[in-house]
Amino acid sequence: AEFALAAAARPYLASDSPYYIGGFLRHLAAGSSAQLGLLEQYLLHGKKAAVPQPPPVFDQMYQSAQAVRAFLDAMWDLTAGISVDLVALAGLDAGTQLVDVGGGQGPFTVAALCAHPGLHAVIFDLPQVAELALARASQHDLASRLRFTAGDMFTDELPAGDALCFANVLSDWPDDRCLVLLQKAYQACRDGGRLLIIERLFSDRRDGPLSTAAMNLLMHLEMSGRHRSAAEYIALLRAAGFSGCQVRRSAGDRHLVIGHKPAAR
Repeated sequence: AEFALAAAARPYLASDSPYYIGGFLRHLAAGSSAQLGLLEQYLLHGKKAAVPQPPPVFDQMYQSAQAVRAFLDAMWDLTAGISVDLVALAGLDAGTQLVDVGGGQGPFTVAALCAHPGLHAVIFDLPQVAELALARASQHDLASRLRFTAGDMFTDELPAGDALCFANVLSDWPDDRCLVLLQKAYQACRDGGRLLIIERLFSDRRDGPLSTAAMNLLMHLEMSGRHRSAAEYIALLRAAGFSGCQVRRSAGDRHLVIGHKPAAR
């Protein structure tokens, strides 16, 4: 018997495609599926009632070097393709110092550095991520412009930059913890700089799109956050001090919400 990929599926299932999601599918099969039996209790009673003392979110994800690699590869596969489109919307330039907070292997940052040869960037993430992030930088010949700083985004100061980025990070956390992160980002952002939020977005009525609703269930299973509408992210940005907020939508399932820090007077 012979097997072949359908043309419509090939971009997502062929490993040589920038839109390949094989790593994410393996993550769903190996990890997320085992928790599906809890979903009904989470939805009926709330996650806190169903699991009063859950372990820290990333203890399971990062329990071993193999687990770290599997999770980061899944996130890379899920984000690398759309990052090229998002970089074109971000308004970055050669003079920008980009800080990718909780960036993992930095799919958005790698795409930004490839598009802007004069750009420099920092990935800020837990120490377990460093080796894989730096290997990805070397793979794309970016070692001279991409460095890694280890730390905990909730307890440590964030590196200073003209643009800070949270790519698929804020949906992991509830509103109060997101506000803490955004306030820290405001302090680290240079005057006149910007904050980039990259996320799936619900409509203002939270009645779609379907792909966002489906991924929101995954947030209930694996994380402690949720997907939000653009208006909800803008409210959080404003509460943290950012102004001039904008939404820039890609043709895909991830979009940009941008907040600006006023220039010094």
